Amino acid sequence: DGQRIDLGDCDVSFIAESMIKPLTYAMTLSEYGIDHVHKFVGQNPAGKVNDLVSETKLNYEGKPHNPMVNGGAIVNMSLLKPELNNTDRFDYAFKKISEASGNVKFKDDNNLNTNNPGNPASKNSMMYTSLIGNLEASPSIISNNTRNRSTRHTTGSFFVNQNFGNNELQNQSNFEAQELRIDNDTEYVDYSNSAYLSLSKNAHHDNCLCFFMKENKCFPEKINKKPKLVQESLELFWQMNSILFNTKSASVAAATLASGGICPLTGKQVFKSDIVKHVLTLMLSCGMNDYSGQSAFQIGLPAKSGLSGGLMIVVPNVCGICCYAPEIDEHGNSYRGLKFAEYLEKTFNFHLFED
Repeated sequence: DGQRIDLGDCDVSFIAESMIKPLTYAMTLSEYGIDHVHKFVGQNPAGKVNDLVSETKLNYEGKPHNPMVNGGAIVNMSLLKPELNNTDRFDYAFKKISEASGNVKFKDDNNLNTNNPGNPASKNSMMYTSLIGNLEASPSIISNNTRNRSTRHTTGSFFVNQNFGNNELQNQSNFEAQELRIDNDTEYVDYSNSAYLSLSKNAHHDNCLCFFMKENKCFPEKINKKPKLVQESLELFWQMNSILFNTKSASVAAATLASGGICPLTGKQVFKSDIVKHVLTLMLSCGMNDYSGQSAFQIGLPAKSGLSGGLMIVVPNVCGICCYAPEIDEHGNSYRGLKFAEYLEKTFNFHLFED
């Protein structure tokens, strides 16, 4: 009973990378509670993305800084269903992510290659945007921010909460939203084994970080004593980073966070409502790497970027947004995704502290 808007080739898949971290954090908080999770993971901003010097400086309590950086995300994954084998742990996590994205029908693995537009290595990669709900948006939001940057196109998706009325945004756009059609087959979530193999083969940084955290007893005691369990947590972290979205499904996941953990397509309570505020708080303060402070200041919305070029944005009680543009800046964030978010905030005054 909402609306959605998709701009560009929104069915093209891309690797979630770090954009998955708010969802895996929401899983552990829902399952074990804030006290247990933050016994092992901090809540304060860290330094640069994928910077070993920054991440090997634990916080004042001897914990990884937050679950939005690799160190904190690895420890966070060690907390998820440790009594199960890794296959069952992955199945549990994948099911939760699928539910947050609209109870998708699982598809066959799409191995990435340089000819796939969803592959960050592809020179023809595009950016995507989609919307669901009662919000109207203008194509100029995209076109004005992509001019004179490169030859790549820009696309994306929005999903909007049903309680946000069109009358609040009158005369601000000329793009009419499409009527929402609930069709689970269209909400795409998949897994790329080739991406996982690439991550596990080349992730020397993550391996080093994992050994460092084990030495400093950052993992739960039962896990810290068994190197096999530490390694399995690292492998699960890589697997989660290898999940594939398109902007349509990722925008639904963002909208699930925007609506207190309830998937707006299915009405299912995927994450506990009382923990979602904590997920959004850390997305606001830590989700954009070492640009998080500037993002909170200029855009004022919870967001999480990925090195593949994905950007998930949450407007609480209003909508979920996903953009995809593989060109990333020096902070590890999508250049066009940020420009889009800045223009969106200026157009609709979505900043959390806007009067």
